[in-house]
Amino acid sequence: MSLINEALKKAQRARHQPAADAPAAEAGTQPIAKRAAPMRAQTVLIGFAAAAALIVVSVVLTVYLVNRPSPTPPAPTPAPVSTPNVDLNAPSPVIVAPPIAAPITSAQPDATSTTEPVTPATTAPATAVAAKPPSSAPAAASSTPARVEPAPVTPKPPITAPATAPTSTPTSNTTVATATAAPAPSAAVQRPATRPTTSPAAPKPDPQILAYIDTLKVTGIRSSGTDSKVLMNDRVYRVNDIVERTLGIKLIKVAPDALTFTDANGFVYTKNF
Repeated sequence: MSLINEALKKAQRARHQPAADAPAAEAGTQPIAKRAAPMRAQTVLIGFAAAAALIVVSVVLTVYLVNRPSPTPPAPTPAPVSTPNVDLNAPSPVIVAPPIAAPITSAQPDATSTTEPVTPATTAPATAVAAKPPSSAPAAASSTPARVEPAPVTPKPPITAPATAPTSTPTSNTTVATATAAPAPSAAVQRPATRPTTSPAAPKPDPQILAYIDTLKVTGIRSSGTDSKVLMNDRVYRVNDIVERTLGIKLIKVAPDALTFTDANGFVYTKNF
């Protein structure tokens, strides 16, 4: 019986407990549902704010990077100049100059001696230095031979001619006369004869040109300065035109009463009317 009573009590409790728990559950769930909606709106706003901040930061960084001035390249640093280590205690080198050889000058022969033949010198006859004793001298003086003293010999000058003059051997009682080559006369410089300059002959009139000018048939003249014209032999000629190429006749002037021509030699012809 006790067990049945306990079971009934538990059944009654179970019936009353869900009814009591339902209001409590409803009272507990309503605040939670009301709080969920504000939490979602706040997270959305936070997300939008974060996205806007990221966009603003990215735009600012982009503008800064685009408008940033390009960095100037650093100036090149000069390389250090290496200075050789000089030993101040070392002895200074001694520079010995090479010996300068004296220039060898070759003796040039004289112009007159090389271009003209040298005449051989002739030796003068030997002359006795001692004079003859006078006839009135004593016999002792005539018997003793006279003492002959040699004359002082002067040094010979150097001869530049290729040929050397012959010399004679000196004796005890004679002196030798030094022969010197006489300078040859200088050759006369021949100048070419100048030809007399002849003036060119004056041009002469050509008979053929005179005959041709006389036979010209002039039918009209127009004198107007540089544009002057003349009608000759059924043809119009202007100033400086060639009238006849074979003879070289050229028209140089046109006047109402005369025509002036010239030929290849420069002679002037005039045909008057």
